Amino acid sequence: MDEVDFVIPLSKGELRTGNATAQYVVEELTSIRQLLGDTRDFKSAVLSTKGCFAVIDHFDTLYSLLCHFRSNDKIIKEVKPIAWNGLLKAAQKESQTLLNYLGDRNADRQAHRQHLTCLKMTCYLLCQMIEEFEAESVQPTTDTSVTKKQSKSARSKVDASGWDWESERELAITAIGQLVQLNTARLWEPPIVEEEFVNMLACTCYKLLENVEVSRNKTTRVAIFQLLGILVKKYNHSLGASLKIIQLLQHFEHLSSPLAQAVEIFVKEFGMKNIVSDILREIGQMDSKELARDNSGTKAYAAFVVELSEKVPSAVLPCISILLCKLDEESNNMRSAVLGVIAELILHCFTNEDLDEKQKSTRDQFLDLLEDAVYNVNAYVRNKALQIWLRLSNASAIPLPRQYELLKLVSGRLQDCSSMVRKSAVQFFTAYLKNNPFAAKISQEELQTNLDVETEKLENLVGQEEENEDAENDRNRAVCEKEGQAKWNAVEAKMKEAISELLGLEASSMDEEMPEEKELLVGEEESMNSVKLRICKLMTDGSFVEASKLLQAASDAFVGTAPFHRNDLKDSQGDGSFLDSSQEEENTSVEHILEIAKEMFLESLVPSSVEKVVENQQQENTEQQLQEVNEITKQKLLVQYLKACLNFARQIQTAMPLVCQMLNSKQNSDILEAIEFFVTAFQFGVSNVMMGIKRMQMLVLSKEQLIKEAVMGAYKRLYLTTEGGNQRSHTLAVVKKLDSND
Repeated sequence: MDEVDFVIPLSKGELRTGNATAQYVVEELTSIRQLLGDTRDFKSAVLSTKGCFAVIDHFDTLYSLLCHFRSNDKIIKEVKPIAWNGLLKAAQKESQTLLNYLGDRNADRQAHRQHLTCLKMTCYLLCQMIEEFEAESVQPTTDTSVTKKQSKSARSKVDASGWDWESERELAITAIGQLVQLNTARLWEPPIVEEEFVNMLACTCYKLLENVEVSRNKTTRVAIFQLLGILVKKYNHSLGASLKIIQLLQHFEHLSSPLAQAVEIFVKEFGMKNIVSDILREIGQMDSKELARDNSGTKAYAAFVVELSEKVPSAVLPCISILLCKLDEESNNMRSAVLGVIAELILHCFTNEDLDEKQKSTRDQFLDLLEDAVYNVNAYVRNKALQIWLRLSNASAIPLPRQYELLKLVSGRLQDCSSMVRKSAVQFFTAYLKNNPFAAKISQEELQTNLDVETEKLENLVGQEEENEDAENDRNRAVCEKEGQAKWNAVEAKMKEAISELLGLEASSMDEEMPEEKELLVGEEESMNSVKLRICKLMTDGSFVEASKLLQAASDAFVGTAPFHRNDLKDSQGDGSFLDSSQEEENTSVEHILEIAKEMFLESLVPSSVEKVVENQQQENTEQQLQEVNEITKQKLLVQYLKACLNFARQIQTAMPLVCQMLNSKQNSDILEAIEFFVTAFQFGVSNVMMGIKRMQMLVLSKEQLIKEAVMGAYKRLYLTTEGGNQRSHTLAVVKKLDSND
């Protein structure tokens, strides 16, 4: 037995005709009469020292049982639980044996082959028996003592052997899970688990999920998903699982929710996020015509992707582009599903207040798609879009700047040709009124009055701030001029003396250029402002003679440029130099040159003086300025808030006549939703709501009992229902409400 290789067959019949010399083959089946004794021997061997290796010696017996499994012979019915208990015990023992064996680094090749054969045989027999027992459990019972009402719940328990298949099935899945959790790859050479072995275990799990009862049993369902998660994580079954999930969804609509839960377990517990992209890619590549034709499979795909985006939105978000193309395809179910996915992503990924610019841009793109869907050509898609907006409104997930345009968009659906779209549109307005972020009372007249008052107050605050700034600037300017004049008075005499000395020099001495004077000449590319700064710096440093010489050079270089454009500074010969003046004009020239120097000096002091004054002023009045700025900012926010409130009230007011028309509709759903809207609008003090409240009175004479009850209930809520208080306060409140009815 140790010299042969057990090959997992695709069908039971292949084990009887081996294709290789060293392949294990069942040469002869055990007869039904011998099965009972051989099966008992197998169970005894498992409980003895042989343990799990008894499966190898008694494989033919168990295989023969599989071949006779569907026989109605009494012996087979007696053998089944014996063989099952022995095989389950063998699997449990094998997990412990393998755990000890795989930790031994000195195991020989023959022991490897023996353990590998035992593992493959045990798992093969377990999988085959699970499938046989499962097929047997879903068959209608033939026991007449079981009533039709009890047959579904008691089918697994009413058995000749008296055992419960549901609990046995869970034990078997757990036993297989314990085996595959081990590092069984070391038993293969090279250490890579056979694909046939992995597929055999996975197919058994998928076969179990096809049973509705199994998919509804939470404990068994989670155990199956855990086993599949191990296969996906450790045995490279990711691609196979994604393809099988698509196949199961196509044929079994009830698996949309369980399989979404399975993928959630794969992602969260086993870290296999790539399986989400594989599944969505397969769905995205499906033919649109096929999706439109296969309604059952498309519904399953749609429900699956929506629930998947709810359970693992972070894994779906990177793959959303794969699904967006379905918005333009023919299948209404897939279009609605993509909108549902977008809604889940917005609710789970884009409702935080600390979104960055990229996240805000993505959210806005999603919201744009939802807005476009409100005017989709298909009524079901429009209805789905409105239901999503209703859900976003209830979750406060709609950005405030978008809400006004959204209300205009939805108001257009109040006259839709489809009753379900009109119903959803009115429901949205009603819910938005209840969850509006503005005020508890939305009266257009009151909001307009408050807005005018607050706007006028804001204008007064802004005007007062501007006046304060002008007065502050005048004060700063006066301080700067005073400080500058004081500094100039300190240097005026010395600068005048230097200018007089320079004007009194002889022409011969003026023609001689000293090395220091050459450095003070104006450069060809030097600007007027830079020369002014140099002159002022020389005056500040006390170099008055050098400043006078540089002033002379500047007058020659910048002839006609302020401040050298004065005519009275030019000499009688018109060469533009103030140093060539005659002796009679010397005193006058000195005064004018000194005036130019003063102008430059004071101008250079203005920036630093202003900064110093402003800094001192800020230190003195910081709290007062902050208080003024905060007050204006708060007032601006208040005005913006009132404007948004008023826009909202106006949009509700615009929708009012359209909802009134729905009170005359032939569809009960239109009338019922319109009644609910007017009751809510009345509670929020919406202007002109009495127009709809009064029109509701005619509906008391409706032939529909449902509408009559709705109208009477509405008026009871409006006029006869109060909150808290004693009987007297309740009576006064009711009288006040009735008296206010115009």
